[in-house]
Amino acid sequence: MTEVAEIRITLADLTPEIWRHVLVPASITLAGLHEVIQAAMGWEDAHLHMFQIDGNRYGLPENEAGGLELRDGAQYQLGDLVMEGDRLLYVYDFGDDWRHEIIVEAIRSRAKDKTVPAVLAGERA
Repeated sequence: MTEVAEIRITLADLTPEIWRHVLVPASITLAGLHEVIQAAMGWEDAHLHMFQIDGNRYGLPENEAGGLELRDGAQYQLGDLVMEGDRLLYVYDFGDDWRHEIIVEAIRSRAKDKTVPAVLAGERA
C-alpha cells in the first residue's frame, strides 16, 4: 500500500505565520517536494534551493552555492530520510534566504480517495 506524508510548511521568522498543510507521497523525491513547495507557497521557481536534513544538504549539485556540498535531491525520497515527527529545513533563494521549517506530522497509508500531492490547509499569502 502506498504511504503518504502529511507535512506542515511554515515560512520562518514571520509574524503572522504563513503556512501550508500538505499531503505528499512518502516516495516523493526531494526534487519533487521542491516543486510541491513552490506551488503551495506561490513561489515562481526562479532561484536556487536546498533542503537540510540531519546535517546533510540536498538540491541541485551543479548549483552548489558558496562552496556548500549538495547531494542530488532527485536521488533521495522523502520517506527514506525522515520519520513522523522529524523536522527539516528548506531554503529558497540564497540571496533573500527564505527559510521554510517543515514538520513531518504523520506518515500513514494513503486513503484510496485521496489525491496527492494536495494542499489541505493554509493561511496567508
